[in-house]
Amino acid sequence: MKKFIAIAALLMMVFSTHAIAADLKIGYVNLQRALNESESGKRAKTSLKAEAEKYQKEVTAKEDKLKALKDEIDKKIAVWNKDTKAAKVKTFQAGLKDLQQTTQKYDTIIKRTKGQSEATIIAELKEIIKTLAKKKGYTFVLEFSAGAILYAPENNNMTDELIKQYDKKTR
Repeated sequence: MKKFIAIAALLMMVFSTHAIAADLKIGYVNLQRALNESESGKRAKTSLKAEAEKYQKEVTAKEDKLKALKDEIDKKIAVWNKDTKAAKVKTFQAGLKDLQQTTQKYDTIIKRTKGQSEATIIAELKEIIKTLAKKKGYTFVLEFSAGAILYAPENNNMTDELIKQYDKKTR
């Protein structure tokens, strides 16, 4: 909301002077779309998905072991002595705790990796935006997916050109 107010105030100041407004050119980009549709963004998503699948296989293997142990406990608990029961339950609880820790660790790794990949790509996209804005004579370039732009002419949308330039740079 603060971002929207700041942009609105800036635009009001700019539009208050006709001489400045005549030279004003505002463009916009959808960084989220550029992130999702660029070749680098697609590669990052594919890599992240492969990493997540690798982690999921390990988690599934641990879940299967725990399920087998639980089934064994359910079937044999009535015939085991007190020490065996306690040992099996303790093993199950330790396995459950390990599974939870592993799941949490992998979730953290995936989120961190995704955040780092996206931050790198967005930083590179911003550099291209600066170059494009200077080349095309834009005074301002706003971010569309943040929701601050309610309407803008399509000819001021720089997203397609941004994706094209970024793909060319990162090939």
